[in-house]
Amino acid sequence: MRLPVLVALVTSLTLAGSVHADPKAGEKKAEPCAACHGPAGNSPSGAFPILAGQTFRYLYLQLRDFKEGRRKDPVMSPMAEPLSRQDMLDIAEYYAAQKPKPIAFKADGARVARGSKKADEVLCTMCHLGGFKGQNEIPRVAGQWPEYIVKQLTDFKARTRTNDAGNMTSVAQTITPEDIVDLAHFIAKPAVATLGATVAPPGPSDGPGGSAPRGRHACCAAASRHGGGDPARRANQMRATAFRSTHIRAALR
Repeated sequence: MRLPVLVALVTSLTLAGSVHADPKAGEKKAEPCAACHGPAGNSPSGAFPILAGQTFRYLYLQLRDFKEGRRKDPVMSPMAEPLSRQDMLDIAEYYAAQKPKPIAFKADGARVARGSKKADEVLCTMCHLGGFKGQNEIPRVAGQWPEYIVKQLTDFKARTRTNDAGNMTSVAQTITPEDIVDLAHFIAKPAVATLGATVAPPGPSDGPGGSAPRGRHACCAAASRHGGGDPARRANQMRATAFRSTHIRAALR
């Protein structure tokens, strides 16, 4: 058995046996969060991300990164600083269980078309999955506020956000500011969540949040089916695999 597959299997088993998150406790602990993120994590504006329906692992890792300084924000950093590991697990479980509501946003058709083409070019769904529903530590971005998407991609491009193991930072260097706005219109469009999956969805029996069949992550599985001889596409595949390997180790903490 190759090492990456073995590590993925060990990680799933470890997390399955050690994570005990309480969404009811998380609901109580998340009460201060509603001031910005809205009721049940449905943010009222693009200044703050929608947390409802976000993946459990991504939410936990972001809270931990804010707490430990790997990701910085003048509001979120001090909010996360006093949280315990259990607090972060409970809050993440609560928001992951909530239902995201459609946002009040009218996407521009031309931008949606260009964004769709760019998303295919840079292989967004190889990690974010079809419909941009996310998986494990890779976030759901479908239906997210476009202003927030633009800010995060811009921050990755400027390297002012770097808690991504280099994957999104690297991808962002290949897209222009205009591409970023196009992608935001495409991803925020409500219908994006109904698009067919480019790669298989997480399996129900491979640990918290699921994973690809036989313990293999969907990014790795997709890498064997996409790209062909295109060097740029192969580079994106390698970035996705490196991102997963780093976050497997992080999830064990």
